[in-house]
Amino acid sequence: MKTLLLIILAFISSSAFAQNQSIHLNSLGFLPLSSKKASIVGDTKSFVIKQVSDQVVVFKGNMSNPVFQKDVNQIVSVADFSSFTKSGKYFFELPDGGKSVEFEISPKVYNQAFYTSMRGFYLWRCGTAVEGKYNGTVVRQVLNLLVANKISPDKKYIQTSQDAIAHIFGSNYYNRSFVTGLGINPPMNPHDRRSGSDNEVQP
Repeated sequence: MKTLLLIILAFISSSAFAQNQSIHLNSLGFLPLSSKKASIVGDTKSFVIKQVSDQVVVFKGNMSNPVFQKDVNQIVSVADFSSFTKSGKYFFELPDGGKSVEFEISPKVYNQAFYTSMRGFYLWRCGTAVEGKYNGTVVRQVLNLLVANKISPDKKYIQTSQDAIAHIFGSNYYNRSFVTGLGINPPMNPHDRRSGSDNEVQP
């Protein structure tokens, strides 16, 4: 009986994981007025977005035409929900019951990420003794694009920055965050002497 229960639990866990793996999105969330997209693996025609608090459907949409990605041998469609701007916490649900991780729509959704990133840049200083609790970071190109936008404003700079951040925090082939301490399933055991010597459980 115990063996049977373990098999059932393993099956349920693996099924849920497989469903989540089919929906790739920015696990940190989205700004209300920004572009909002998710990549769906498989030939799916439609999707809904539900509110976390009460499971109510708040948005319905159709997928883009599927595209075959030869390098990873997958059929992928894009779910565009940019027109949905209401702040809150939500999740995707597909017709087959597959659900995404929870994500947030908020004007402050990137605040912690940018704060942590700037802390990361600060801690990289050479020749100066510095201290800090966070080691997370975001690719330098995003910072450069934001500086470029300050000098010569262009929506393309902002859009490219948002796309890059989305990729870093989960909208990628691996469906995971690449930044320690932030987003879904972030790296936990990086080979880094600074991270290993600060006595922090989170890298």
